[in-house]
Amino acid sequence: MSAPDNELSHEPVAVLGAGSWGTALAIQFARAGHPTRLWSRSAADIAAMRAERCNRRYLPDAPFPPDVELHDDDQFLELGVIDSLGFVELVEEVQARYGIAVDALEITEENFGSIDALVAFVERRRGT
Repeated sequence: MSAPDNELSHEPVAVLGAGSWGTALAIQFARAGHPTRLWSRSAADIAAMRAERCNRRYLPDAPFPPDVELHDDDQFLELGVIDSLGFVELVEEVQARYGIAVDALEITEENFGSIDALVAFVERRRGT
């Protein structure tokens, strides 16, 4: 399958979460010509996926295309994966999905800068 050749076909894509859905999305974006970063909060899972070039747990028969990069707890903003608008969208999604209100003072890199920081923030706010 060849990738389309247009101005958006090579835009980088970030997929947060390496479950079955996130893995499938990452594979499809890469097949379509997008440099793709797939994140998991588990360093062990990422190490296994790097070694095997697939997500054996969820999609063992779907190898990662070469354009899929695998990451665990990298900083989204430092890498330029999420810009300021994406950061606002991330905060809005957290509020909607988890039913928590996020105060303006809580919108920091310490709470939203990486998958681990985000998970810890949501768990604290939900009391889990």
